[in-house]
Amino acid sequence: MLGGSEIQNLLTIAWALSLVALFYPWGIYPVLLYLRRSARALPWEESGTEPSVSILLAVHNAEREIESKIRNCLELEYPHGKLQVVIVSDASTDATPEILARWAAKITFKCLRERKGKNHALNRGLELCTSDLIFFTDVGASFERSSIRKLARHFSDSSIGCASSFIRTNVSDTAGSKRWKSGEDLQLGFDLRLRLWESEVYSTVNAVGAGFLVRRELVPNFPSYHANDFGCALNVVNSGYRVIVDPNAGAHMAFTTSRDGELQRKVRTALRGMWTLVENLSLRLLTRPFLLWQIVSRKAARWLFGYFYATAIVFGLLTPILAARTISSLMLFAVGIGFIASIRPSLTEMKVFRYCSFLWIAIEGSLVAVGLFALRKKYSIWSPTNRDVLEPVKSMDGDRAAG
Repeated sequence: MLGGSEIQNLLTIAWALSLVALFYPWGIYPVLLYLRRSARALPWEESGTEPSVSILLAVHNAEREIESKIRNCLELEYPHGKLQVVIVSDASTDATPEILARWAAKITFKCLRERKGKNHALNRGLELCTSDLIFFTDVGASFERSSIRKLARHFSDSSIGCASSFIRTNVSDTAGSKRWKSGEDLQLGFDLRLRLWESEVYSTVNAVGAGFLVRRELVPNFPSYHANDFGCALNVVNSGYRVIVDPNAGAHMAFTTSRDGELQRKVRTALRGMWTLVENLSLRLLTRPFLLWQIVSRKAARWLFGYFYATAIVFGLLTPILAARTISSLMLFAVGIGFIASIRPSLTEMKVFRYCSFLWIAIEGSLVAVGLFALRKKYSIWSPTNRDVLEPVKSMDGDRAAG
């Protein structure tokens, strides 16, 4: 039978392990990845080739954003004979179908009568695409005029199967209202930098959902409950190609303006990601240490974030070590601040409340998503995230948006 000191030692070890697991994807992995990238980077070729591109997006009740999105697509710097815009309405009940019809001379569109989710709409849209490359994007994303051209030039390198854009938008784009404000900017820039470093080492397994360009033959059929960006990236690397991120291909997207919408997005993204990984595991993934390392560090560890956070608090408060109890108390305090900010949206005007609220939602999303996955639940029907509508963007490389 264990004595009191032995139990205390076990609690201390459990706390330390929980803390390491909690901070590993945010501190340890980035440092190791940076050192790996500094030791040996794998460049890719670029050229001025311009293969044909089909821009594909699925929408549902997007009357606020759809016209601005169409204009943004048509103003991109790319030969018009090589650029196709394909939009599928997933049984929209607002004015979206009528707006699409007004643009029928310049775009290809399809309005589905029965709502079956985003991935079903994308699969139907792929049937209409006629190009060598498919550019997947969201209605809320706006692109600098040179973005497609910058992404397309990478495909002169036969090893590249997918090239992703780089989101530039920060939280200031939605400042000025009393609505809940997301702290996503704290994670987004960090996350994109990791994807870039992974690309430079060999390949990332994370396409940027706002906009990514893929060889047509590498686009899979998307099950309704999969994450299409993650699934596409996994199919690319399973086929022996690389997925890269181009920091010069700018995308702009406003952050979520609803606390509940952000929680729903996190649960949906995580749950779909879990099913995507489970059903796309391959011998290539399991036998490529760098790719497997990414999946463990950037996917699995983050999906379990809420559980690591909770166990670190519990074990830390039970240990006799003052430092452990202090750290766990501060962690609990941050969660409490986040909970208060989540139910009092106006508090997120202040950054400390904004980021603590984002922390609370990340924990809540992790707990819910893993629980749903354990119960074998699947998220099929699509509920688009509510975001502010962005003004037409100006290019960061000196171009001016057409007016």
